[in-house]
Amino acid sequence: MSSFSICLRPLLPRNILQKTHSRSFATASPPPASEPNTHFRITLRRSAIALGERKKETLTALGLHRRMQTVYHAHTSEAAGKILKVKELVEVENVPAIKYFSPTTNLCIIRVARDQHTLAWGAVTLLSSINGSQVIPHVVHVSGTIKHVQLAAIKHNREVVARFRARAKTPALYHTQDSYVAYLAQSTREIEALQE
Repeated sequence: MSSFSICLRPLLPRNILQKTHSRSFATASPPPASEPNTHFRITLRRSAIALGERKKETLTALGLHRRMQTVYHAHTSEAAGKILKVKELVEVENVPAIKYFSPTTNLCIIRVARDQHTLAWGAVTLLSSINGSQVIPHVVHVSGTIKHVQLAAIKHNREVVARFRARAKTPALYHTQDSYVAYLAQSTREIEALQE
């Protein structure tokens, strides 16, 4: 699976941004543990050669053509129905797509299948709003491993915090005491804790 580190820049008036960034940002928020999974990871484990045409058509509709092939489908009732029709042939896992999100720096790390990464990249750049908030997505980093995405995300968070500090025009002496120090430490720990 490929990892994307994506920065989503909100389209907000400047005065709202200043009010937003004047609060304490001591905590980043990874997706809560109770967040619903967003995709099925479906792997074809057994061949459908001796089975009927309807089972073969269902596997084709799922995008499965050979043994040990893995595909990803969004959680929909249609996908769940297809999986139930061929449940004895496939292995199914629930996969969350969003690995990390920070509302402070608007950084989001998502995971997609390696063969689908260009499609996901194109889809992300076409986003114009999320939950009614207008955004301009900016892809910070794309990598096949989570480690390089972690390093890029930590670097990005530090650059954004440096911009916040420059905008606030605080002396460098106060940087060791502001709320961003705790935020950077906690976000670095959370990002480094991400697993494949």
